[in-house]
Amino acid sequence: MVGPRVGGACADGRASTHVAVDMNLDEPSLTALAGLLRIRHAIDDEIAILIGHTPTSGHIGEAVAAAIFDIDLAVSGVNAGFDGTFRSGPLAGQTVNVKANAERTSFLDISPHPCNWYMIVMGPQRTSADSGRSLPFRIERVYLFDIEMLKASLKAAGVGIGIASSVRKAKWEDAQVFPNRRPEHRCSPTSASAGCWISSAPDGHGGLMTRYWVIRTDKGTTDWIWSELQEGRLRQGWGYRDDQDLHLIAAAVTAREPLNKDQQDTWRGNRRLLETEPDGVKLGDLVLLPHLPRRGTWSLARVAGPYRWEGPGHPNAWAMPDFGHVLPVEPISKRPINPLEDAVSARLRQTMRVLSRMWNVDSLAPDVEELEQAVGTEAAEPPPPALGRLPKVLSAVESATWEALQKQFHGAEFERPCVLLLEALYGDENVEHTGGAGERGADAICTYTDPLGVGHRLAVQIKMWSWDADWTRPLEQLRQAYGAYDGITGGVILSTSEHVTDRFEARRRELETELHIPIKVILRGELIRLFVAHLPGLAGA
Repeated sequence: MVGPRVGGACADGRASTHVAVDMNLDEPSLTALAGLLRIRHAIDDEIAILIGHTPTSGHIGEAVAAAIFDIDLAVSGVNAGFDGTFRSGPLAGQTVNVKANAERTSFLDISPHPCNWYMIVMGPQRTSADSGRSLPFRIERVYLFDIEMLKASLKAAGVGIGIASSVRKAKWEDAQVFPNRRPEHRCSPTSASAGCWISSAPDGHGGLMTRYWVIRTDKGTTDWIWSELQEGRLRQGWGYRDDQDLHLIAAAVTAREPLNKDQQDTWRGNRRLLETEPDGVKLGDLVLLPHLPRRGTWSLARVAGPYRWEGPGHPNAWAMPDFGHVLPVEPISKRPINPLEDAVSARLRQTMRVLSRMWNVDSLAPDVEELEQAVGTEAAEPPPPALGRLPKVLSAVESATWEALQKQFHGAEFERPCVLLLEALYGDENVEHTGGAGERGADAICTYTDPLGVGHRLAVQIKMWSWDADWTRPLEQLRQAYGAYDGITGGVILSTSEHVTDRFEARRRELETELHIPIKVILRGELIRLFVAHLPGLAGA
């Protein structure tokens, strides 16, 4: 094991105040690292799907700015000179180049290609405590430059135009459109969700108004930690010495003072309990707590105040006074959360495999919000067995299948996948696709022999309807097919309607009596289940 190192140097030669510890990763640390990388990769994939580009800060900034300021982004992600055009407002139709900076800077890259406006979304000023760390994506300020006017001004001042052009502070202030937009500016947020990204709220987020965390506590003192939680105090370990107060450590880091080994360990695991940290917890954040109130269960709480230090007190597993760190919280869950209950997503269960003391789960915000709604009541929900969760999964699969069918097929196009389904059920050689301009009442004819050697011939009508089946035309078509094709022994209507009307059902029964054959109507739910059940066969067709 290599000894600890505090400080260091940045790439440009400046001293770094980031606290680093040189070490060879042990087996648990390697496992934790692998888990975190898998989660990061999964998150990157989800972001890429949402924005349609690789999840760089530049592409994320473009997507967010486009949504908030009503910008129509160019199809190409590498469009020369500009990223899109304003859709609405006084600037409608004018081009804009969107640039995203994680931290505040006075430099601006200016392209030689023509463009009307440059929009810069910018994070906060980097502090000494941020040295050596990447900053989270936050939007603290938004600027909009008339780029031709800016270039003329820079040229008159003798400033070079191109990469890292230096723009004076007064110019930035004049171009600011958020916060404190000047009356003469003609651009302002149009999206109702803008406040989720750009906010001057006093909680200091500057990013998502609510963030989501998992914090592990000492499993050896669960009963006491749970009792403290009920009093609004979330206790955290690595607080067995008075010099482990996070306020003291933060001040030492800022002053570039060396930290002892205990302080390093505390800072590495508990730093984000401080709201003054750029990526720290804030008032209103939601915290998931594994193994509380007992092993194998979870609890949910909301941050109710800033971190404070109360000094070592209750003994830890080694009989040493500990738990000086206190995060004020308001318990939300009125009952223990069973990880297998219906309101807990598989993604939440997966993230609990991370071995870190504390980590952020903003990417799972919808999952945590759904859980919050479910556990805010006293009534306990028994965990379903593993197979008990299948109906919900299958319902989601059916909904997704229907959405895909609507997107890919319309009208008569729907006949082809239905014929493929019939071929999967009865065999390719036993299904004849008869639909089209010359059809005689049937879109398909299925001929087969049942296990007892009895021959059958089905006339099939296919209708892609999104309304209740009321129009009796398909029944009249089956009557026509009965007369046009020899040996029809049954009729089938494959419909994407969810229901049939009483009038349709009465007419179906009348036709069965008249023709002396069974007529079956297969509606959307059953039809989609057939598609899902025989999807491997259809995919290979």
